[in-house]
Amino acid sequence: MLFRSLSDDRFDAVFSNAVLHWIRQPELALRQIAARLKEGGRLVLEMGGARNIAAIRSGLLEARRRLALPDVESPWYFPTLGEYSALVEGSGLRVGAAWHFARPTPMAGEGGLRNWLLMFANAYLDEVDSPIREKLIEAVEVGTRAALYRDGQWWIDYWRLRIVAYRD
Repeated sequence: MLFRSLSDDRFDAVFSNAVLHWIRQPELALRQIAARLKEGGRLVLEMGGARNIAAIRSGLLEARRRLALPDVESPWYFPTLGEYSALVEGSGLRVGAAWHFARPTPMAGEGGLRNWLLMFANAYLDEVDSPIREKLIEAVEVGTRAALYRDGQWWIDYWRLRIVAYRD
């Protein structure tokens, strides 16, 4: 992911995988990318889209409520295809192709969801003490098991946006 270059170089392509849904200022990020692309250059991106990890997010919020923990601002930005395509085009790029699709992804074994939460859900877990964190994770597992656990493993409910855009 490129946001700033120390030189005046422009690039033929920028590729981003699973980064842009962490960026809280998407317009700024896209303007920076567009500014660094050569004429005819392309941006290829994949990121979380609308409905991404919906069961997990719901499970986290419900578990935090049950444990009387305060709300936490989501660290993620999961736009619709139309919303993000408009932002891409507003940055000066032309969307050439765009998809929004489900990509259920297996996590190995019984600890799969726990491992995912510990890696990606820090905003929901880090401010609580270890015993409460353990109860929170367990509550998310219980609350999402029916939706996300099958065939002996957890399935993360990913929904992805994939966009290819060009600088004319």
